[in-house]
Amino acid sequence: PSPTSRRGTGTTGSPPTTSPARNLVADSGFDHDVAAWRPLPGAFLTRGSAAMPANHARVQRDPSTPATTDPKTGRALYGMVLPVIRSAAVGMHVDATVQIRATRAQVPVLLRLSELAGGRTAARSEVRTVLTDTAWHLLEVDRKVGTAGAAIQVEVGALALHPDEAVYVDNVRVSSRP
Repeated sequence: PSPTSRRGTGTTGSPPTTSPARNLVADSGFDHDVAAWRPLPGAFLTRGSAAMPANHARVQRDPSTPATTDPKTGRALYGMVLPVIRSAAVGMHVDATVQIRATRAQVPVLLRLSELAGGRTAARSEVRTVLTDTAWHLLEVDRKVGTAGAAIQVEVGALALHPDEAVYVDNVRVSSRP
C-alpha cells in the first residue's frame, strides 16, 4: 500500500474517552517515565518541562545532533517513536490517538503509524496539522496493515522546531482489531 496522509483537525478538547480496546502503550499518560520511547535523531525526550515536571512527554530540538528529515517536506523532524506490534497480520486495523501542544502557535505536527519490514519502512499512514495555538489538540490516525509480519510503530513529531521550542505529548493510545 502507498503512504496515506490526512489533514488533522487539530481539535482542542479533553482527553479521548476510554474504549474497551486494550491500549498497546503501557504508560500512555507518561505517569512514570518516557523510557519505552526513543527520540528521533536530533531530538531530546524528557518527561514534563524544565519549569514544571508533569505527566507528559516533552520533545525538544537537540542542536548538537543532525535531525531526521521528513520525507514528505524535506524539513527537520523532531519527535519520538515507540514500537507497538511486533508482527502484524495483513488486514489488521491499527488506530492511534494523541494529545499534543506546542510552546508557540503555528507549529506543524504529525502522528504516524509505520509498517516496518526487515527494518525498513514498508508503508505508513499519518495525519498532519498546524497547531493554531498553545492549547492541547487531539490527533487521530488509522492504518490497515498491508505487509504480513510487519512491525508497527507509532511516531509523534513536530517539524522545524527552533532550539528554544518544544512540543508536549500526552494520552497516547494505540489499539488494534482484526
